[in-house]
Amino acid sequence: MKQIYYTFRSLSQNKAATTIKVLSLTLGLGMSIILFAGIAYTLSYNKCLRDYDSIYQLMMQFETAGNKSDITRQCYGKLAGSLYEELPDMIESAVAMRDLGYCFDMSDGRNLPYFTTAADSLFFETMGINVISGNPRMDLQQNDVIYVSTRMVDEVFHGENPVGTQLIRGNDKATIKGVFEALPANCDITCDIVLSLPSLLNRGIGYFGWDGGSGWTEFVRLKDKDIDPERLHALINQVTERHAPPADDNSCETFAISIRDSILKNSDLRRQLMILGALALALFLITALNYALMSISTLSKRAKAIGVHKCCGADSNKIFGMFVLETVTITLIALLLMGIMWWLFNDTISELTGNPLTEMLNADRAWVIVAVALMMVAVGAVIPGRLFARVPVSQVFRRFSERNNGWKRVLLFIELVGVSFVFAWLCATSLQYRHLRTADKGYDSDLLVQVENMTMDISPEAAYNFIRSHQAV
Repeated sequence: MKQIYYTFRSLSQNKAATTIKVLSLTLGLGMSIILFAGIAYTLSYNKCLRDYDSIYQLMMQFETAGNKSDITRQCYGKLAGSLYEELPDMIESAVAMRDLGYCFDMSDGRNLPYFTTAADSLFFETMGINVISGNPRMDLQQNDVIYVSTRMVDEVFHGENPVGTQLIRGNDKATIKGVFEALPANCDITCDIVLSLPSLLNRGIGYFGWDGGSGWTEFVRLKDKDIDPERLHALINQVTERHAPPADDNSCETFAISIRDSILKNSDLRRQLMILGALALALFLITALNYALMSISTLSKRAKAIGVHKCCGADSNKIFGMFVLETVTITLIALLLMGIMWWLFNDTISELTGNPLTEMLNADRAWVIVAVALMMVAVGAVIPGRLFARVPVSQVFRRFSERNNGWKRVLLFIELVGVSFVFAWLCATSLQYRHLRTADKGYDSDLLVQVENMTMDISPEAAYNFIRSHQAV
């Protein structure tokens, strides 16, 4: 109790220094925690899916006249189903799907801002998505059947049972037959509405075959997640070659990529994560070392008080513990202010990071906050705490003087390097952004608008004629 009393008394006596330390930790640790949490959030992609280690995405690479295309996620329509039928000892289930965009309206004409995916009857089983109500294995084999997420149920139907409600897609109607658990944003599956695949195929929308045509996004769930990747690759390509044999001038190769690793297959994303990690680490070191140097700068003023504590019976361990407790207290106050700051600027931070702040800092990633706070205490308390604990009792009677300043210069050098790195990175980013905005593109982009038709109910010619007839075009 005495240590707690002396800690709060010391903080209250040095109000200016305490305020600066708290504000410094609030801003520095707040930004570094957001960056570290953003990295952890990205690396947790698809982990919300049940037994995600067993789910593999199918991809294809095409070769024409000796020229290989990039590996694409667009596959032959019947690829996943054929693997499921011909490799029963290996494949537990498979699914083919296609994104349709925002294509459904309520019966009263209100547009629904919920993304739609068309998928076959094994969609939920393959992707490991929990079904709240309904029998998707049977329902999704029928025409004009849809399943909706719990998020849509809460926001559109206010928690009431939506089963039996009809939604409008162009000139067609679809009936809600079931509800599935909504998925978070850090997942490759982003839909809130799932439309039965026969709803498209029976209307001739999309080609579903082995000889080219429309591309489909496809996944398989393996029975054994520890299967040898080379054996898996060989078997799925044997199936592919049976149905799409190579010709003289063209061929294709199929790949199965675990969704656990798919996020790291993107070289641009890996580079982005490395940059963000370096920036977060630099911000943390700047904050922690700045705190340590600010604490050390008060050594000459606090030496006599430390000597008095030792005269009263406090040993070096108690002095060290007192400064650790002081750092813990300041860090906790800073965390409280961080929470207020995050709450006030939630929308801005979410927009800048591209990820919902509430999901980046949810209970699954609370360990990021704890880890950064513990590292802050370790760096910010251990260095000055050990130094303060070495102050002799004789300092009560004379002025303290620390002659060995070499290690202080090392800390200051590391801090300056971190500041220089962050400043250079911000300058480079600003210059790149300015270049992208002002560079000569060869055309005037101020009045250029991109239009995308995701419904597939309107032909390209009809869409072009409709847009061309508008006065503003």
